[in-house]
Amino acid sequence: MRKLFVIALLALMSLLLALPAAAAPGATIDSVVFNEAACTITVTVTVEDAGPYFVQIWDDGSRVVSAGGDFTAGETFVVVFNAGPYGDAAAGIGIYVSDNATSTSPLFDGVDPYEYSDECDGSEWTGTVGGSTGATDGCANPVPRGSVVHDMAGGAQAFFEPRADAYAGFDLNPGTYYVVRIEGDFARVWLACQGSQFYVPIASVGAVVNAGIPN
Repeated sequence: MRKLFVIALLALMSLLLALPAAAAPGATIDSVVFNEAACTITVTVTVEDAGPYFVQIWDDGSRVVSAGGDFTAGETFVVVFNAGPYGDAAAGIGIYVSDNATSTSPLFDGVDPYEYSDECDGSEWTGTVGGSTGATDGCANPVPRGSVVHDMAGGAQAFFEPRADAYAGFDLNPGTYYVVRIEGDFARVWLACQGSQFYVPIASVGAVVNAGIPN
């Protein structure tokens, strides 16, 4: 009888060891991209277990903005911040990921300090989750989920429509931009939360910075 009990116990232990480990709350910051032309900071995050996740911006010991929501296990999401000014008590800003909008406890991941151009001093901090219905600090035109960051090292002419006769009358500065989709010989580009999307010639779009395929 004792032998049968030991065999059963060993079999149960083997079964438990074979079961996959449950995911735990956690997140990793995959990339942080500053777009000087649009004064935006785009943070890409991949989560572990399902639940609430928020990206927070802190400056000189105070939280200035946060955006996030509920995500599924293993999901990657994007938060786009309209970058405002930062103080000079400490270098740059801190970018953190937690399970809430106000505290960095628990802290899943962070980039601190993160420095960017002071040319955004006239902007006001806002944040939005691209393509998500999660809680945000508001954005009239969030970056669509599935968009991909591309490099436009030489800048590009902007067009209202994907046609050569629809020139918008201005050019985009050299930098990195979110490409929403490819339409023929043009790429549709997201610029900012409060701005419209424009088209640029596909020849202007360089190498992909973030993994993914424009939808």
